[in-house]
Amino acid sequence: MIKTLPIVTSALALFYFLIISNGNYLFKTIKENLMAIFLLLLILVGNVRSNFPDQTIGFTISRTINTVLLFSAVFSAFHYYKNKYNYSIVDIVAKFIILPYCLYCLINFLLWAAGISIKESVMTDEVVNKKAVLLSYFGLNIDRVQFPLSTGLNNYAVISGAMFTICLVLLFVSNTKKYKILTIASCLVFLATLLLIDSRASIYYPILICFTLILWQKSKAYVKNMPYLTYLIVLGPLFLYLMVPLMMVLPFIESITRNSEELATGNSRFLIWSACLLEFIEFKPIHLIGFGYFGHFGSGVSASWSSIFSTWTDGDLKTSHNTFFTILFDHGYLGLVVYVLVIYNTFKRISRFWNINREGNVLLFGFFSFNIFAGITETLIGFYSPNYFILFFVFLFAEFVGNSPILVTENATSRSKNGKNFKSSTNMVRNTSNSQLPKLQSY
Repeated sequence: MIKTLPIVTSALALFYFLIISNGNYLFKTIKENLMAIFLLLLILVGNVRSNFPDQTIGFTISRTINTVLLFSAVFSAFHYYKNKYNYSIVDIVAKFIILPYCLYCLINFLLWAAGISIKESVMTDEVVNKKAVLLSYFGLNIDRVQFPLSTGLNNYAVISGAMFTICLVLLFVSNTKKYKILTIASCLVFLATLLLIDSRASIYYPILICFTLILWQKSKAYVKNMPYLTYLIVLGPLFLYLMVPLMMVLPFIESITRNSEELATGNSRFLIWSACLLEFIEFKPIHLIGFGYFGHFGSGVSASWSSIFSTWTDGDLKTSHNTFFTILFDHGYLGLVVYVLVIYNTFKRISRFWNINREGNVLLFGFFSFNIFAGITETLIGFYSPNYFILFFVFLFAEFVGNSPILVTENATSRSKNGKNFKSSTNMVRNTSNSQLPKLQSY
Protein backbone atom coordinates (compact mmCIF):
# COMPACT_ATOMS: atom_id res chain seq x y z
CA MET A 1 0.00 0.00 0.00
CA ILE A 2 2.79 2.41 0.90
CA LYS A 3 4.53 1.83 -2.45
CA THR A 4 1.32 1.84 -4.48
CA LEU A 5 -0.18 5.07 -3.09
CA PRO A 6 2.35 7.54 -4.60
CA ILE A 7 2.22 5.67 -7.92
CA VAL A 8 -1.57 5.89 -8.14
CA THR A 9 -1.63 9.50 -6.92
CA SER A 10 0.99 10.62 -9.44
CA ALA A 11 -0.74 8.72 -12.26
CA LEU A 12 -4.08 10.37 -11.47
CA ALA A 13 -2.47 13.81 -11.24
CA LEU A 14 -0.72 13.28 -14.57
CA PHE A 15 -3.93 12.09 -16.23
CA TYR A 16 -5.85 15.10 -14.85
CA PHE A 17 -3.33 17.69 -16.03
CA LEU A 18 -3.01 16.09 -19.47
CA ILE A 19 -6.76 16.44 -19.89
CA ILE A 20 -6.99 20.10 -18.83
CA SER A 21 -3.70 21.25 -20.36
CA ASN A 22 -2.93 22.17 -23.93
CA GLY A 23 -1.13 19.00 -24.96
CA ASN A 24 0.35 20.60 -28.06
CA TYR A 25 2.26 23.21 -26.04
CA LEU A 26 3.22 20.60 -23.46
CA PHE A 27 4.91 18.34 -25.99
CA LYS A 28 6.55 21.26 -27.80
CA THR A 29 8.11 22.34 -24.49
CA ILE A 30 9.39 18.79 -24.00
CA LYS A 31 10.80 18.81 -27.53
CA GLU A 32 12.75 21.98 -26.72
CA ASN A 33 14.48 20.21 -23.81
CA LEU A 34 15.19 16.70 -25.05
CA MET A 35 18.73 16.75 -23.63
CA ALA A 36 17.40 17.03 -20.05
CA ILE A 37 14.93 14.23 -20.73
CA PHE A 38 17.84 12.13 -22.01
CA LEU A 39 19.75 12.89 -18.78
CA LEU A 40 16.82 11.60 -16.74
CA LEU A 41 16.66 8.50 -18.93
CA LEU A 42 20.38 7.83 -18.36
CA ILE A 43 19.89 8.10 -14.59
CA LEU A 44 16.96 5.68 -14.68
CA VAL A 45 18.92 3.21 -16.83
CA GLY A 46 21.84 3.55 -14.42
CA ASN A 47 19.45 2.65 -11.60
CA VAL A 48 18.49 -0.54 -13.43
CA ARG A 49 22.24 -1.34 -13.72
CA SER A 50 22.65 -0.81 -9.99
CA ASN A 51 25.69 -2.11 -8.09
CA PHE A 52 24.08 -1.50 -4.72
CA PRO A 53 24.10 -4.69 -2.62
CA ASP A 54 20.72 -6.38 -2.17
CA GLN A 55 18.78 -3.93 -4.35
CA THR A 56 15.76 -5.97 -5.45
CA ILE A 57 14.10 -5.95 -8.86
CA GLY A 58 10.83 -4.90 -7.24
CA PHE A 59 12.46 -1.90 -5.58
CA THR A 60 14.13 -0.88 -8.86
CA ILE A 61 10.85 -1.06 -10.79
CA SER A 62 8.97 0.81 -8.07
CA ARG A 63 11.57 3.59 -7.90
CA THR A 64 11.64 3.96 -11.70
CA ILE A 65 7.86 4.15 -12.09
CA ASN A 66 7.52 6.54 -9.14
CA THR A 67 10.18 8.85 -10.56
CA VAL A 68 8.67 8.96 -14.05
CA LEU A 69 5.14 9.57 -12.79
CA LEU A 70 6.16 12.14 -10.18
CA PHE A 71 8.29 14.17 -12.59
CA SER A 72 5.65 13.93 -15.32
CA ALA A 73 2.95 15.19 -12.95
CA VAL A 74 5.10 18.05 -11.64
CA PHE A 75 6.13 19.16 -15.14
CA SER A 76 2.52 19.00 -16.36
CA ALA A 77 1.34 20.98 -13.34
CA PHE A 78 3.94 23.71 -13.86
CA HIS A 79 3.01 23.91 -17.53
CA TYR A 80 -0.70 24.10 -16.69
CA TYR A 81 -0.35 26.93 -14.17
CA LYS A 82 1.93 28.87 -16.50
CA ASN A 83 -0.37 28.45 -19.49
CA LYS A 84 -3.73 28.73 -17.72
CA TYR A 85 -3.03 31.29 -14.98
CA ASN A 86 0.12 32.92 -16.36
CA TYR A 87 2.21 31.95 -13.32
CA SER A 88 5.68 33.47 -13.42
CA ILE A 89 8.85 31.64 -12.45
CA VAL A 90 8.72 33.49 -9.13
CA ASP A 91 5.17 32.20 -8.49
CA ILE A 92 6.18 28.63 -9.32
CA VAL A 93 9.31 28.75 -7.17
CA ALA A 94 7.59 30.38 -4.19
CA LYS A 95 4.43 28.23 -4.13
CA PHE A 96 5.69 24.89 -5.36
CA ILE A 97 9.31 24.83 -4.18
CA ILE A 98 10.05 27.21 -1.30
CA LEU A 99 6.82 26.54 0.62
CA PRO A 100 6.92 22.69 0.59
CA TYR A 101 10.66 22.51 1.32
CA CYS A 102 10.24 25.00 4.15
CA LEU A 103 7.48 22.82 5.59
CA TYR A 104 9.76 19.80 5.19
CA CYS A 105 12.45 21.50 7.29
CA LEU A 106 9.89 22.64 9.87
CA ILE A 107 8.59 19.08 10.28
CA ASN A 108 12.18 17.95 10.79
CA PHE A 109 12.62 20.62 13.47
CA LEU A 110 9.48 19.49 15.29
CA LEU A 111 10.45 15.82 15.17
CA TRP A 112 13.96 16.61 16.39
CA ALA A 113 12.69 18.85 19.18
CA ALA A 114 10.29 16.10 20.27
CA GLY A 115 13.12 13.56 20.29
CA ILE A 116 11.44 11.41 17.64
CA SER A 117 13.72 9.25 15.48
CA ILE A 118 12.21 7.91 12.27
CA LYS A 119 15.03 5.61 11.16
CA GLU A 120 18.36 4.27 12.26
CA SER A 121 21.28 6.58 11.52
CA VAL A 122 24.01 5.45 9.15
CA MET A 123 26.51 7.49 11.17
CA THR A 124 28.20 6.54 14.41
CA ASP A 125 28.40 8.78 17.46
CA GLU A 126 31.98 9.65 16.53
CA VAL A 127 30.73 11.28 13.32
CA VAL A 128 27.69 13.05 14.70
CA ASN A 129 28.96 14.13 18.10
CA LYS A 130 31.07 17.05 16.94
CA LYS A 131 30.53 20.63 17.97
CA ALA A 132 28.75 23.06 15.65
CA VAL A 133 31.58 25.48 14.89
CA LEU A 134 29.54 28.49 13.76
CA LEU A 135 27.03 28.25 16.61
CA SER A 136 29.89 28.35 19.10
CA TYR A 137 30.49 31.97 18.09
CA PHE A 138 26.97 32.74 19.35
CA GLY A 139 27.74 31.11 22.70
CA LEU A 140 25.86 27.89 21.85
CA ASN A 141 27.97 24.86 22.68
CA ILE A 142 25.97 22.04 21.06
CA ASP A 143 26.67 19.03 18.83
CA ARG A 144 25.66 19.22 15.19
CA VAL A 145 22.25 17.77 14.49
CA GLN A 146 21.15 14.94 12.24
CA PHE A 147 17.46 15.57 11.58
CA PRO A 148 15.06 12.60 11.58
CA LEU A 149 13.85 12.85 7.95
CA SER A 150 17.24 13.65 6.45
CA THR A 151 19.30 11.11 4.53
CA GLY A 152 22.55 12.36 6.04
CA LEU A 153 24.29 15.53 7.11
CA ASN A 154 25.75 16.51 3.74
CA ASN A 155 22.69 15.55 1.71
CA TYR A 156 20.37 17.57 3.91
CA ALA A 157 22.83 20.45 3.94
CA VAL A 158 22.88 20.86 0.15
CA ILE A 159 19.08 20.86 0.03
CA SER A 160 18.89 23.53 2.74
CA GLY A 161 21.77 25.43 1.13
CA ALA A 162 20.07 25.50 -2.26
CA MET A 163 16.85 26.74 -0.71
CA PHE A 164 18.71 29.30 1.40
CA THR A 165 20.32 30.56 -1.82
CA ILE A 166 17.09 31.23 -3.69
CA CYS A 167 15.46 32.75 -0.58
CA LEU A 168 18.37 35.20 -0.22
CA VAL A 169 18.18 36.03 -3.92
CA LEU A 170 14.42 36.52 -3.76
CA LEU A 171 14.80 38.72 -0.69
CA PHE A 172 17.74 40.91 -1.69
CA VAL A 173 18.07 40.73 -5.48
CA SER A 174 14.64 40.21 -6.97
CA ASN A 175 12.26 43.18 -6.96
CA THR A 176 9.31 40.94 -6.11
CA LYS A 177 7.70 41.84 -2.78
CA LYS A 178 4.72 39.51 -3.18
CA TYR A 179 6.24 36.69 -1.14
CA LYS A 180 8.27 38.74 1.33
CA ILE A 181 6.84 37.15 4.50
CA LEU A 182 7.29 33.62 3.13
CA THR A 183 10.83 34.46 2.00
CA ILE A 184 11.93 35.93 5.34
CA ALA A 185 10.45 33.03 7.30
CA SER A 186 12.03 30.48 4.96
CA CYS A 187 15.42 32.22 5.16
CA LEU A 188 15.36 31.87 8.94
CA VAL A 189 14.31 28.22 8.77
CA PHE A 190 16.98 27.20 6.26
CA LEU A 191 19.71 29.23 7.99
CA ALA A 192 18.87 27.69 11.36
CA THR A 193 18.94 24.24 9.74
CA LEU A 194 22.40 24.85 8.26
CA LEU A 195 23.75 26.19 11.54
CA LEU A 196 22.54 23.12 13.43
CA ILE A 197 23.94 20.77 10.77
CA ASP A 198 27.12 22.87 10.87
CA SER A 199 27.43 23.01 7.08
CA ARG A 200 29.59 26.06 6.54
CA ALA A 201 30.01 25.79 2.76
CA SER A 202 26.22 25.72 2.29
CA ILE A 203 26.06 29.05 4.12
CA TYR A 204 29.02 30.70 2.40
CA TYR A 205 27.97 29.80 -1.16
CA PRO A 206 24.50 31.44 -0.93
CA ILE A 207 25.97 34.64 0.52
CA LEU A 208 28.67 34.73 -2.17
CA ILE A 209 26.16 34.11 -4.98
CA CYS A 210 23.74 36.74 -3.67
CA PHE A 211 26.53 39.30 -3.22
CA THR A 212 27.78 38.65 -6.76
CA LEU A 213 24.30 39.05 -8.21
CA ILE A 214 23.81 42.37 -6.43
CA LEU A 215 27.08 43.67 -7.89
CA TRP A 216 26.83 42.30 -11.41
CA GLN A 217 23.21 41.60 -12.34
CA LYS A 218 23.03 44.70 -14.58
CA SER A 219 26.30 43.93 -16.34
CA LYS A 220 25.75 42.76 -19.93
CA ALA A 221 29.11 41.02 -19.99
CA TYR A 222 28.29 39.12 -16.80
CA VAL A 223 24.93 37.96 -18.14
CA LYS A 224 26.44 36.98 -21.49
CA ASN A 225 29.20 34.90 -19.88
CA MET A 226 26.95 32.95 -17.48
CA PRO A 227 27.21 29.69 -19.46
CA TYR A 228 30.96 29.55 -18.83
CA LEU A 229 30.26 28.68 -15.18
CA THR A 230 29.65 25.21 -16.56
CA TYR A 231 33.43 24.71 -16.80
CA LEU A 232 33.50 24.37 -13.00
CA ILE A 233 31.74 21.02 -13.29
CA VAL A 234 34.93 19.56 -14.75
CA LEU A 235 37.51 21.97 -13.29
CA GLY A 236 35.97 22.14 -9.80
CA PRO A 237 38.36 19.71 -8.08
CA LEU A 238 41.37 21.46 -9.65
CA PHE A 239 39.94 24.82 -8.59
CA LEU A 240 39.67 23.60 -5.00
CA TYR A 241 43.20 22.16 -5.11
CA LEU A 242 44.51 25.60 -6.07
CA MET A 243 42.32 27.56 -3.67
CA VAL A 244 43.15 25.62 -0.51
CA PRO A 245 46.79 26.77 -0.23
CA LEU A 246 45.64 30.37 -0.69
CA MET A 247 42.90 29.97 1.91
CA MET A 248 45.25 28.49 4.48
CA VAL A 249 47.18 31.77 4.77
CA LEU A 250 44.04 33.74 5.65
CA PRO A 251 43.92 34.48 9.41
CA PHE A 252 40.21 33.72 9.93
CA ILE A 253 40.13 30.38 8.05
CA GLU A 254 41.46 28.35 10.97
CA SER A 255 38.72 29.68 13.20
CA ILE A 256 35.94 28.29 10.98
CA THR A 257 37.46 24.83 10.47
CA ARG A 258 37.55 21.99 12.98
CA ASN A 259 41.25 21.30 12.49
CA SER A 260 44.14 22.02 10.11
CA GLU A 261 43.94 18.56 8.55
CA GLU A 262 40.36 19.18 7.43
CA LEU A 263 41.44 22.08 5.25
CA ALA A 264 44.73 20.58 4.05
CA THR A 265 43.01 17.46 2.69
CA GLY A 266 39.73 19.07 1.66
CA ASN A 267 38.11 17.07 4.45
CA SER A 268 39.69 13.94 2.90
CA ARG A 269 38.24 14.67 -0.53
CA PHE A 270 41.65 15.19 -2.14
CA LEU A 271 42.58 11.63 -1.18
CA ILE A 272 39.36 10.28 -2.70
CA TRP A 273 39.74 12.26 -5.92
CA SER A 274 43.29 10.99 -6.35
CA ALA A 275 41.95 7.43 -6.38
CA CYS A 276 39.31 8.46 -8.92
CA LEU A 277 41.92 9.99 -11.20
CA LEU A 278 43.93 6.78 -11.16
CA GLU A 279 40.87 4.89 -12.41
CA PHE A 280 40.21 7.22 -15.34
CA ILE A 281 43.78 7.97 -16.41
CA GLU A 282 43.84 4.65 -18.24
CA PHE A 283 40.91 4.40 -20.65
CA LYS A 284 38.61 1.37 -20.49
CA PRO A 285 35.64 0.74 -22.82
CA ILE A 286 33.29 0.63 -19.80
CA HIS A 287 34.19 4.26 -19.09
CA LEU A 288 32.08 5.28 -22.10
CA ILE A 289 28.80 4.31 -20.43
CA GLY A 290 29.88 3.90 -16.80
CA PHE A 291 29.35 1.08 -14.32
CA GLY A 292 25.76 1.94 -13.34
CA TYR A 293 24.35 3.21 -10.04
CA PHE A 294 26.99 3.05 -7.28
CA GLY A 295 29.59 2.71 -10.02
CA HIS A 296 32.38 3.65 -7.63
CA PHE A 297 31.51 0.52 -5.63
CA GLY A 298 30.94 -1.71 -8.66
CA SER A 299 34.28 -0.71 -10.14
CA GLY A 300 36.05 -1.59 -6.89
CA VAL A 301 37.64 1.87 -6.64
CA SER A 302 35.77 2.84 -3.46
CA ALA A 303 37.68 0.13 -1.58
CA SER A 304 40.73 2.41 -1.72
CA TRP A 305 38.95 5.10 0.32
CA SER A 306 36.63 3.00 2.48
CA SER A 307 39.06 3.32 5.42
CA ILE A 308 38.37 7.06 5.51
CA PHE A 309 34.75 6.24 6.40
CA SER A 310 35.53 3.48 8.88
CA THR A 311 33.36 5.22 11.49
CA TRP A 312 30.30 5.04 9.22
CA THR A 313 28.10 1.96 9.11
CA ASP A 314 28.22 1.88 5.29
CA GLY A 315 31.68 3.32 4.69
CA ASP A 316 32.46 1.05 1.74
CA LEU A 317 29.54 2.56 -0.20
CA LYS A 318 30.42 6.23 0.29
CA THR A 319 30.60 8.21 -2.95
CA SER A 320 33.47 10.23 -4.39
CA HIS A 321 31.92 13.40 -2.94
CA ASN A 322 32.09 15.09 -6.32
CA THR A 323 29.38 15.25 -9.00
CA PHE A 324 31.88 15.09 -11.88
CA PHE A 325 33.48 11.82 -10.73
CA THR A 326 30.15 10.28 -9.69
CA ILE A 327 28.74 10.84 -13.18
CA LEU A 328 31.85 9.27 -14.72
CA PHE A 329 31.53 6.19 -12.51
CA ASP A 330 27.76 5.78 -12.98
CA HIS A 331 27.10 6.99 -16.55
CA GLY A 332 30.53 7.33 -18.12
CA TYR A 333 31.69 9.96 -20.56
CA LEU A 334 28.30 9.85 -22.26
CA GLY A 335 26.56 10.88 -19.05
CA LEU A 336 29.12 13.61 -18.37
CA VAL A 337 28.61 15.16 -21.82
CA VAL A 338 24.83 15.11 -21.41
CA TYR A 339 24.96 16.62 -17.90
CA VAL A 340 27.35 19.39 -18.99
CA LEU A 341 25.14 20.23 -21.99
CA VAL A 342 22.02 20.38 -19.81
CA ILE A 343 23.64 22.84 -17.38
CA TYR A 344 25.27 24.84 -20.18
CA ASN A 345 22.03 25.18 -22.15
CA THR A 346 20.13 26.08 -18.98
CA PHE A 347 22.52 28.97 -18.27
CA LYS A 348 22.36 29.95 -21.94
CA ARG A 349 18.57 30.19 -21.83
CA ILE A 350 18.69 32.12 -18.56
CA SER A 351 21.06 34.67 -20.13
CA ARG A 352 18.88 34.98 -23.24
CA PHE A 353 15.74 35.62 -21.23
CA TRP A 354 17.49 37.77 -18.60
CA ASN A 355 16.04 41.10 -19.70
CA ILE A 356 12.63 39.61 -20.43
CA ASN A 357 12.11 37.80 -17.14
CA ARG A 358 14.84 39.04 -14.82
CA GLU A 359 13.05 38.43 -11.50
CA GLY A 360 12.52 34.76 -12.25
CA ASN A 361 15.85 34.16 -13.89
CA VAL A 362 17.87 35.51 -10.97
CA LEU A 363 16.27 32.74 -8.89
CA LEU A 364 17.16 30.13 -11.49
CA PHE A 365 20.70 31.45 -11.71
CA GLY A 366 20.99 31.32 -7.92
CA PHE A 367 19.99 27.66 -7.78
CA PHE A 368 22.06 26.37 -10.70
CA SER A 369 25.17 28.30 -9.64
CA PHE A 370 24.81 26.81 -6.15
CA ASN A 371 24.38 23.40 -7.79
CA ILE A 372 27.74 23.82 -9.54
CA PHE A 373 29.64 25.08 -6.48
CA ALA A 374 28.19 22.49 -4.09
CA GLY A 375 28.75 19.78 -6.70
CA ILE A 376 32.51 20.27 -6.35
CA THR A 377 32.48 18.62 -2.93
CA GLU A 378 29.21 16.66 -2.98
CA THR A 379 27.41 14.15 -5.18
CA LEU A 380 24.33 15.95 -6.50
CA ILE A 381 23.10 13.70 -9.29
CA GLY A 382 21.03 10.53 -9.13
CA PHE A 383 19.38 8.81 -6.18
CA TYR A 384 22.22 9.30 -3.67
CA SER A 385 20.27 12.26 -2.31
CA PRO A 386 16.69 11.64 -3.46
CA ASN A 387 15.27 14.92 -2.15
CA TYR A 388 17.95 16.97 -3.90
CA PHE A 389 17.51 14.87 -7.05
CA ILE A 390 13.84 15.88 -7.07
CA LEU A 391 14.74 19.51 -6.34
CA PHE A 392 17.20 19.62 -9.25
CA PHE A 393 14.66 18.45 -11.82
CA VAL A 394 11.89 20.60 -10.34
CA PHE A 395 14.07 23.65 -10.99
CA LEU A 396 14.82 22.38 -14.49
CA PHE A 397 11.07 22.08 -15.12
CA ALA A 398 10.50 25.60 -13.76
CA GLU A 399 13.12 26.87 -16.21
CA PHE A 400 11.61 24.90 -19.12
CA VAL A 401 8.17 26.37 -18.54
CA GLY A 402 9.20 29.86 -17.45
CA ASN A 403 11.60 30.38 -20.36
CA SER A 404 9.65 28.53 -23.02
CA PRO A 405 9.65 30.64 -26.22
CA ILE A 406 6.20 29.29 -27.04
CA LEU A 407 4.58 30.30 -23.75
CA VAL A 408 6.38 33.65 -23.53
CA THR A 409 5.18 34.60 -27.01
CA GLU A 410 1.65 33.28 -26.49
CA ASN A 411 1.20 35.01 -23.12
CA ALA A 412 2.48 38.33 -24.45
CA THR A 413 0.18 38.07 -27.48
CA SER A 414 -2.76 37.14 -25.25
CA ARG A 415 -2.19 40.21 -23.07
CA SER A 416 -2.03 42.44 -26.13
CA LYS A 417 -5.34 41.07 -27.41
CA ASN A 418 -6.93 41.95 -24.11
CA GLY A 419 -6.37 45.60 -24.98
CA LYS A 420 -3.20 46.30 -23.01
CA ASN A 421 -0.79 48.15 -25.25
CA PHE A 422 -1.61 46.02 -28.28
CA LYS A 423 0.79 47.69 -30.66
CA SER A 424 3.76 47.97 -28.33
CA SER A 425 3.29 44.46 -26.94
CA THR A 426 3.10 42.95 -30.40
CA ASN A 427 6.26 44.74 -31.45
CA MET A 428 8.02 43.56 -28.29
CA VAL A 429 7.08 39.96 -28.98
CA ARG A 430 8.16 40.24 -32.63
CA ASN A 431 11.50 41.84 -31.76
CA THR A 432 12.12 39.50 -28.84
CA SER A 433 11.37 36.44 -30.93
CA ASN A 434 13.89 37.48 -33.55
CA SER A 435 16.73 38.69 -31.39
CA GLN A 436 16.59 37.22 -27.91
CA LEU A 437 14.42 34.12 -27.81
CA PRO A 438 16.12 30.82 -28.61
CA LYS A 439 14.89 28.97 -31.66
CA LEU A 440 12.29 26.27 -31.12
CA GLN A 441 14.68 23.40 -31.42
CA SER A 442 16.05 20.63 -29.28
CA TYR A 443 19.11 21.45 -27.25
